[in-house]
Amino acid sequence: MATVRVQKQAAFFVKMVQRERRRQDAKWGPQNHSLDEWGTILAEEFGSFAKTVNNFRMSDTPAKNGECYLRVVEELTHTAAVAQAIYEQYFSPTLDS
Repeated sequence: MATVRVQKQAAFFVKMVQRERRRQDAKWGPQNHSLDEWGTILAEEFGSFAKTVNNFRMSDTPAKNGECYLRVVEELTHTAAVAQAIYEQYFSPTLDS
């Protein structure tokens, strides 16, 4: 049963990342960056994730923990969506191949 739960959690996370990718595309339009520019963007997103994790670790009330937990998930999703955008631009196989 644990395997099914993990599969469902992974599928849910993928949906969250896809939703974030659509949001980013709607906000920024098509993004075509060099790898070093993408690296900077990804580093910023990961930095936001790390900062949020630190805030979560330092929170001292259950209500604050819940709020910080949601922010951690949100920042993790942003980071994954940027990583996916990099993959889409540079590494995903074309539909023709």
